[in-house]
Amino acid sequence: MGYVPQPDIEAGQHLVDALFKIGPAHAEAALNEGDLEPYERRRGIQFEPWQAELIVEMSKAYLHEAHDARKINAEPPFEEAKAMWRWVRNAKAEKQWDKVRPQTKGASTTWPSSAISKSA
Repeated sequence: MGYVPQPDIEAGQHLVDALFKIGPAHAEAALNEGDLEPYERRRGIQFEPWQAELIVEMSKAYLHEAHDARKINAEPPFEEAKAMWRWVRNAKAEKQWDKVRPQTKGASTTWPSSAISKSA
């Protein structure tokens, strides 16, 4: 399908890294600050309160996007990936169109009734 790079992050990459090392979510629940404590303890670090809050908020956003992505027409959460998403969506539509379109020059332009939308 193609590789879509992550958006550039100007600052805080270490917090994003921590989020994914801990695990962005637990089953269907976002992380809470208690989930960060074992990670901090094992590494001998302590997040500042704003950092812990930010990691929890990123976990919630991750879970929200994971749920939204299940929708059939869900768009990617950042602009750079939307062009790739549209390309894939259009390629799928083109394949469907190719299945019902006459395949040879001079072929009948009468479309099979299954190709005609009933709602049109």
